[in-house]
Amino acid sequence: WASLHLASRNGHEKIVKVLVEHGADLNIVNNENSNPLHLASRNGYEKVVKVLVEHGA
Repeated sequence: WASLHLASRNGHEKIVKVLVEHGADLNIVNNENSNPLHLASRNGYEKVVKVLVEHGA
């Protein structure tokens, strides 16, 4: 799991924003084949989903 996975899964919008603005890979998958967008949407974090989509996820 990458930092972006954990921040997305737990709804940490500000951390997600900092990570993606500093070049985090938006499409990286974890051992469950989920990317950060999957994790944020699955857990209902709409603001995190918005940040990820705005940055190209």
